[in-house]
Amino acid sequence: GTAAECHSRRSLPAISTCLPSVTSPFPMSAPPSEQMKASGTRSRQKVPLGAGRSQLDWIRLANAAPRRQFAGAVSATELRAHATREDCWMAVRGVVYDFTKYVEYHPGGEVIMEAAGMDGTELFDEYHSWVNVEGFLKNFVVGFYD
Repeated sequence: GTAAECHSRRSLPAISTCLPSVTSPFPMSAPPSEQMKASGTRSRQKVPLGAGRSQLDWIRLANAAPRRQFAGAVSATELRAHATREDCWMAVRGVVYDFTKYVEYHPGGEVIMEAAGMDGTELFDEYHSWVNVEGFLKNFVVGFYD
C-alpha cells in the first residue's frame, strides 16, 4: 500500500505492504565454505574447542593483551626458529605475527601448525581470505617479514 494507507490504518499492516520494493545491486554471495566447495579448494574442518576458547573469548583476550615490542625485520631463519605450539610465529601478507596464544582458539585446531615458522600467506588466504588478520592479531605483531 501507499504510505498514506499504511499510516491511516488502525492496526499495523504487514511490513511488506509499506516498504518499497528494492533490488540490491550486490548479489548475495555464498558463505566461504560453500565458495571453497565450488572452487575445488579443500574444505575447512572445525574442531570442538574447550570452554572459554570461542572466537569471542579470543577477541576479548587479544584486545586486552599489551602490544608486543616491534622487532622490525624478521628473516626466514628467525621465523623458522619459532615453529612449535609453545612458540608459534607465522608470516601473513608480509607481517610476522606471534600466533602462540591463538593456537588453542583456532577453530580448525592444530592444522594451524602447518604454517608455523614460515610464510603462511598462501594457506591463510586459501581458508581465510576474508579474515582481517591485522585486526585480530594487532597486539601480536612481531615485525615485517624480510
